[in-house]
Amino acid sequence: MAQLNKNVGKTFAFGEAKFGTSEIFRLDDLMRSQATQLLAEMTRIEKGTQKFFKGYAATSFDGVLKSVDLRGEIKRAYLVLSVGGHEIDCDITQVGLDMVRGALDNRATVTGLAFYRGDSGLPTNIEIRAIKLISKVKPDIARWRGAFMPMGSEAEIEWSRD
Repeated sequence: MAQLNKNVGKTFAFGEAKFGTSEIFRLDDLMRSQATQLLAEMTRIEKGTQKFFKGYAATSFDGVLKSVDLRGEIKRAYLVLSVGGHEIDCDITQVGLDMVRGALDNRATVTGLAFYRGDSGLPTNIEIRAIKLISKVKPDIARWRGAFMPMGSEAEIEWSRD
């Protein structure tokens, strides 16, 4: 079917293929796209490659917001992920400019609607709805000093050991 639909839209608008007495198939752009997807899926199954999620999902990512473009109605930026350093294109139209300004070149958690194309485990685009800055204070283990001491006084501890 993919081969029959090879030049649809280029050399002909549509065609019909008849198999047997009652099976007639219309060869058009829809049939071409469906046959191409089916062929790709069959190839994927034969190779045993992983299939990724395709669609929209509400999610959060940790990264640094970079390169903001405020031209036009749809405001754009890209997020460089903290783990792996991958860049994800973002729509920041629904977030206040003060929030974006504060997050620019700073580590933050962005929450929004992510679009997954199905060819990777990462989304191709995120419509950011909220941004939360991550504290720049470096973790210090000294703040846990005494937090794990047993309850009670030294005398009670000595008594319980007997």
